[in-house]
Amino acid sequence: MHGIHHLENFAEDLKQSTHGSLTIGSTPALAAQLTPTLIRHFVDENPDVHISLLTDSVDQLMRGLRQAKYDLILTNHVNYHSGFIEEPLIDVDWVCVLPESHPLAKKDVITPTDLNNENLLKLIDEDGMEWHSHKSLLKEHNIKIRSQFSTQRSLSGYGMVAAGLCIALLEPFNANMWLGRNVVTRPFKPQLKYRYTMYYSADHIRSKLSREFSICAKRKIKKISYALK
Repeated sequence: MHGIHHLENFAEDLKQSTHGSLTIGSTPALAAQLTPTLIRHFVDENPDVHISLLTDSVDQLMRGLRQAKYDLILTNHVNYHSGFIEEPLIDVDWVCVLPESHPLAKKDVITPTDLNNENLLKLIDEDGMEWHSHKSLLKEHNIKIRSQFSTQRSLSGYGMVAAGLCIALLEPFNANMWLGRNVVTRPFKPQLKYRYTMYYSADHIRSKLSREFSICAKRKIKKISYALK
């Protein structure tokens, strides 16, 4: 009986083991604005918590989480079938990003046929992240595009559009960073949707703070989701 109580106390100590700190991993696109916004809301309620925000690719984030480098990560939804606890955060409609002077910028909504023969930025697949929705869209609508430029990061994608090199279908989280910098965004229909998820390691006991962050993030994201619509 004493041994059981000892194990229970040890498990409880582990749950509290962050001692007022969290290490959060995030993809660069989410780390630019969304994740700091969620952190801000959490710190408003927990002002003495120390938080480290580290960025990496999806695959490296998942590896780091498995190795206990992070308490949790925020990333694109991926299909890892074991070793992780996932908590869906938000489903987001991506937008069409255009140089201000582009003819399509005069339209209120961009459709697949508008992309025909356009120089559309190609998003490069990485380990753990493939852009299936983009590929399915072009195939389903038989869209022929020019792919002179490619990148694996949405932030660099916004920059390439700002430079007048191409148009792109990108996440909307960071669009406001490019206001007044030769970039406009338009809704894209039919919806090009991607899910973003918080992940925890199933092999490590979650701390009390990480659980509280999850609750806070899911509450805050509802307001962000409404603002993106």
